[in-house]
Amino acid sequence: MASVIIAEPAGAGSWHACTIEIDDQSIRRKQWLKEVLVPSVPDAELLAHVALQILDRTEQRDVRSLLLLLKDSRFAEPLIIAWQGRPVHLQVIDPLEALQHAIPSSWNSFLLIDVGGASECALVKQTRFGQLERTHTVPLDVSLSSTKSSWLVGLLPGQENGERILEGFGNEVGSGQLWQAAHFFGVTKVVCRLGLLPSNDMERNSVGADPLSGAAKPFEILCIPPLGLIGGVLNLSRDSGRGAVRLVESDRGMTLRMSCERHISYDIFHPVRSVLDLQEEALARTVDGRPVLLAVDKNVERLYGDRIYSYANEHLKCLGKVVVLGSEQRKNWEQVEMICSEALRSGLPRDGAIVAFGGGVTLDLAGMAASVFRRGVPYVRVPTTLVGLADAGVGIKQGFNFASRKNVLGAFYPPVGGISDLSFLTTLPEAEIRCGLAEIVKIAIVLDSNLFELLEDVAASLIRTGFRSPEGVAIRVLLRAEHLMLQQLQPNLYEACHARLVDFGHTFSPGLESASGYAMRHGEAVALDMLISTGVAVKRGLCPATVLQRMLNLYRTIGLPMRSSLLQAPILLASAKEACRHRSGKLNLVVPIDLGFATYLQDLEPEDLKSALAMLEHAKDEPRSERAAGVGI
Repeated sequence: MASVIIAEPAGAGSWHACTIEIDDQSIRRKQWLKEVLVPSVPDAELLAHVALQILDRTEQRDVRSLLLLLKDSRFAEPLIIAWQGRPVHLQVIDPLEALQHAIPSSWNSFLLIDVGGASECALVKQTRFGQLERTHTVPLDVSLSSTKSSWLVGLLPGQENGERILEGFGNEVGSGQLWQAAHFFGVTKVVCRLGLLPSNDMERNSVGADPLSGAAKPFEILCIPPLGLIGGVLNLSRDSGRGAVRLVESDRGMTLRMSCERHISYDIFHPVRSVLDLQEEALARTVDGRPVLLAVDKNVERLYGDRIYSYANEHLKCLGKVVVLGSEQRKNWEQVEMICSEALRSGLPRDGAIVAFGGGVTLDLAGMAASVFRRGVPYVRVPTTLVGLADAGVGIKQGFNFASRKNVLGAFYPPVGGISDLSFLTTLPEAEIRCGLAEIVKIAIVLDSNLFELLEDVAASLIRTGFRSPEGVAIRVLLRAEHLMLQQLQPNLYEACHARLVDFGHTFSPGLESASGYAMRHGEAVALDMLISTGVAVKRGLCPATVLQRMLNLYRTIGLPMRSSLLQAPILLASAKEACRHRSGKLNLVVPIDLGFATYLQDLEPEDLKSALAMLEHAKDEPRSERAAGVGI
């Protein structure tokens, strides 16, 4: 018989732990350990220190494994530590993975109240593969320590009055916070995951009416005690790290279920010197000694080719180059294939890298080629346009146009890293600066009113000076836009949820670009889309008309379009219909409700578009405000 210790952080530098004696994965006896006071936010070295202090608290001497319940992707790989001359298997397990066996399979979506190592409410959903995943998380106002988890103690199994449980919870964290959280997430099923305390060692189930709304539909409450977790923890511990293969048996048959997680991390570095300065090592550090193939936009090669190739000869193991036509009309499979052909001809190995210099089109084409060549080779981005810096060079989506549809083929493929160098903008046409600013305006409208106000003050100067003046402001504007974009992308990197605020301006714009034969620039189409979407929100009474007016004023300052012969209801409705296909049947039209805030619409009528277009027609000749004109900069 072997012993396993299971422990989790309890806040304030303490841990809760219990020792389990098992035989053939069956629990024979358990011993609750005293509270262990050690740091609860370990780094890689401190993790072993925490483990040893927990081990020293047990009376057992045959401990084979120590399992720490932590939501921390830094500790994906199991460790072996030495304790009293014996090896002990140390493994970090996400509590949500251990919970999976205890939740009814019919509960596809529920609110998880974690009263263990974290005090938070999380909306948890089952994927189509049966895995549980957190989609949104809201921290509770008060940390639940070991003593505060006593709110459930004394409730009997089968307790019928769910309101009593929730009142107890509310007494600890304030005014029915559990029900408020359930309403916030729009669910009627609640799971309370209790911490590793002996007083919690009883399963409780309750059903009760919603005390806030008085709705007749009951809320179901399932309380999972420590022992409800332990079986799943032990099953997970038999597999290595994050990967798990389990046999699931039912009366319908048997299923082998494999699950694993992939850690995604990349940097977007903003060097002080030009990335092509022979004294600047940013690109060389990002490539990290890999042999490389350069994919360079044709216009970028004309302007910077000598410097790019000089840098490559000095700092990189360059196997070859391929020149890409970076126009939207040529954003097609033929160019992806051309990059792959050159990679093959030059002998690029699987641990080599494709390094792309160019705007959004070139970055997409090179990223797409990297995602398919040898089933994926590393990829480094060096954007040379403002659209590339603010948008295409930020996320992990790669794509190209097919069958007259924009980006209908593509992949989610993260880069190794990127270098954002504003010095490339000195040779960028003013029209491209305007388009890049449109993407920054997009983020400001839906997420940051302060950024919008800053743009009202400095946009005229940014346009006039090629995004160089006022001194220090351009990089601050760009960094803020990138930061906001990454914050939105990170929790939903692979777009499991198709409702995304960053899609503002991207419902009607694909149809406008396609209808123009891609003569309309992407930033111009996005700008028009944002006006139409905001007009619809104003018509619906969701957004003040002053927001639309301030947008128009800023557009006049930047020089963005406010009208086009392609702004026709049939084109816009067709594009919205295609967007629904791309978003799993939902429109998810992002519309502002004020500067810095937005919501989604799921329906769109021709009358909405007619009213929005009429607003633009009426406003197009009105003079811009002094603030929007950039006076006093």
